[in-house]
Amino acid sequence: MYPVRGSLRWRSISALRPRRSSNSRCNSTERWVDAVRQIITGFDATQHFFANHSAEVDGDRAVDTRYMQARHQLGTEHYTVGEYYTGHMVRTPQGWRIARYKLTVTFSDSDRRLMGMAYRKAKSAV
Repeated sequence: MYPVRGSLRWRSISALRPRRSSNSRCNSTERWVDAVRQIITGFDATQHFFANHSAEVDGDRAVDTRYMQARHQLGTEHYTVGEYYTGHMVRTPQGWRIARYKLTVTFSDSDRRLMGMAYRKAKSAV
């Protein structure tokens, strides 16, 4: 498990941000990055494992599938989730970008409410 403060390059993440997201509350790059930052930085530690990447390329479009298991620690409690991402990519003059994505949860354990608790913790620290 790794502490999360200062360990991510938020500008790099925003450069890859989807133009469209399945999360209608995050309809701009800045709002999406801020929402992710607020949740992740509220945890004491997180660890994300990605595996079984696959990409089907068709000219300037591609579909990327990747599986992930993430553990989030807050105090002595944790929340673990297994999921996979399906990303629809588009090649632009600036390189490959995410056109849209979908997150599908396949399993979870412990208390999902920790996600909201971490968000509130990070928000109150600002």
